[in-house]
Amino acid sequence: MIKPIYDTIYAVEPKFIIAAKHNKIGIINLNGTQLTDFEYDETQYSKDMLFDYTYPVFGLRKKDRWTYFEHGKKLVDSDYKCTSFLTVLENAIGIFSVHGKENILFKNGKTLEKYYDTISENGLVGTIGDTILILKSNGKDEVYFKKN
Repeated sequence: MIKPIYDTIYAVEPKFIIAAKHNKIGIINLNGTQLTDFEYDETQYSKDMLFDYTYPVFGLRKKDRWTYFEHGKKLVDSDYKCTSFLTVLENAIGIFSVHGKENILFKNGKTLEKYYDTISENGLVGTIGDTILILKSNGKDEVYFKKN
């Protein structure tokens, strides 16, 4: 009998596989070449269940720091845990929350200039109170609608 190499396979995509070995998470390619060390404690990614597709941007946590990857290549380290990677805002990694308010982490490690009550799944619209804002990849926003 052949003994398995990995404890868990989290996601398999054409350019990367997120797997665990000895209870630590890492990234390999389809040939089995290790792209990262198996040193991470947690993974966070978005998956489209309908099409069985894992989005190319995902995060791996080591202690209190998150490292974000795209197609298996490192983008940036951050203190923020993104919970959704479905944003279509240019150069965005994903949406994260701090104390119940939402923001977007970008590939350069920066965030939007302020926190929002909610941010749409695609990252294009945010709300603060009764105000609806259009979010921009330069970190700013523009008022779309404000209740008088």
